Amino acid sequence: MWALLERPAARKLVEAAARGELARVVGFAGRTDAPQVLADRLARRLEDLKRLAGSIKDPVGWLIGLPSWPHSR
Repeated sequence: MWALLERPAARKLVEAAARGELARVVGFAGRTDAPQVLADRLARRLEDLKRLAGSIKDPVGWLIGLPSWPHSR
């Protein structure tokens, strides 16, 4: 997914969103487990997308939109 973010500005935007979401996840998963919890959630959602919709046409929009998705599963 990171390779699809060709522009430095896009990478900075996604990186900032990921840091913010990681800070939120630390609140319920703890500092040690938060990175894995967030990575697992991203992997599940990416697999769901591939199964249901195929490919990602707007990787920045998809990645930035992840935190607003329901946090179930």
